[in-house]
Amino acid sequence: MNNKLLTISRNYFSKLTLIALTGVIMLFAQGCKKFLDVPPKDQVPQSTLFKDEQGFKDALIGVYLGMDKPNNGASYGLYTTDLSMGMLSTMAYNYDNAYTVQNVGVGGAFYNNVVAYKYLDGEVRKEIDGIWGGMYNNIANLNNILVQIESKKEVFHRDNFNRVKGEAIALRGLFHFDLLRMFGKSPVTGSAEKAIPYVTQFTIRSTPFVTLQAGLDSCIVDLLAAKEILAATDTLGVLKAVDDPFTSYTQNHLNYCTKEILKMQTYIQRL
Repeated sequence: MNNKLLTISRNYFSKLTLIALTGVIMLFAQGCKKFLDVPPKDQVPQSTLFKDEQGFKDALIGVYLGMDKPNNGASYGLYTTDLSMGMLSTMAYNYDNAYTVQNVGVGGAFYNNVVAYKYLDGEVRKEIDGIWGGMYNNIANLNNILVQIESKKEVFHRDNFNRVKGEAIALRGLFHFDLLRMFGKSPVTGSAEKAIPYVTQFTIRSTPFVTLQAGLDSCIVDLLAAKEILAATDTLGVLKAVDDPFTSYTQNHLNYCTKEILKMQTYIQRL
């Protein structure tokens, strides 16, 4: 009798243990699901990102950050290295390249191949692909901002709608202008030859290549459009001191004055 009761008790407690473990596993699984449902800080759903003015500011600031190392972009950085003091300056022999190659340390072999214009070298090819992909990643993000902003004008305060839209269009012109300079031929001999795609739509469809001349014309169209928008919000006559760093420090943005200089460079390149 005692053995029978002992067996029943053991079975009873085994079932309780199983039920308890099952409950713990279910709670853990539910917790994991909630944890996995939380997006990373740098990956926010569009419906959340573009619901208010701050979301549009964050998206535009994300493009400015992408001028360094965007997703799938250049390993050494775009405007922080490759397109400023790094790859392009080395190719243009702005330095004593023999000295540079011997003293740059990390990346010495890379710059040695850049100096020799060995574009098919594995690391050089990867960096060129990273520049191309990184620039178009930034352009895609700008086009997305420009698509979303047209139906959300009511979420903006003061003149921030014009500021975000104007800077986005100007940046699109800048990125295409530099792509044309890097991947197009000289305007003297190759203005009628295909250069790059000029992308103005947020789409997964491929965009056909345009000639260097057509690309420069499109840059000017974007820069003129940006001028009209930013003139009312970003010129010295209308700037106002505010407690918003986004509008107080536009010298760190592609602002009205910088855009005018870029437009002048584009006209010179087109001549």
